[in-house]
Amino acid sequence: MLFRMQQQSMEPAIQPDDLLALAKMASYARGDIVAFNPPADFAQGEPFLKRVVALEGQKVQIENGDVLVGGAPLDEPYVYPGHEPNEPTTVTGDTQTWLVPTGEVFVLGDHRANSADSRLFGPIPVASIVGRVVWRCEPKPGPVT
Repeated sequence: MLFRMQQQSMEPAIQPDDLLALAKMASYARGDIVAFNPPADFAQGEPFLKRVVALEGQKVQIENGDVLVGGAPLDEPYVYPGHEPNEPTTVTGDTQTWLVPTGEVFVLGDHRANSADSRLFGPIPVASIVGRVVWRCEPKPGPVT
């Protein structure tokens, strides 16, 4: 399936107007970038694109701007470069700890300040995933000849 990215939540790895190829997988791993159908309260007519940061059975915590999985901070060189060293991860609600249920994954956008993700709606069902990004093409600037 081909998908044209229009969101900014995965910058800098994926930019608006990038063309992406998606493949449905039997399972997903931490670090995979996936497109999924968002919860009904967040529906915008197109799939969301986020990075898998935790799998079923794992505990996720947001603490002092860091994401911890199983108590260990994630090394996240892909996070949007905001303030030193990277844009901190914050939570707007009361929940700062999640246990990912069976059959679900925890997803975050790389541009944390510009992302509706599992911090807002919790882990997502694997069944809602349309596919994993397996190929990306940047748009060519200028007119098509």
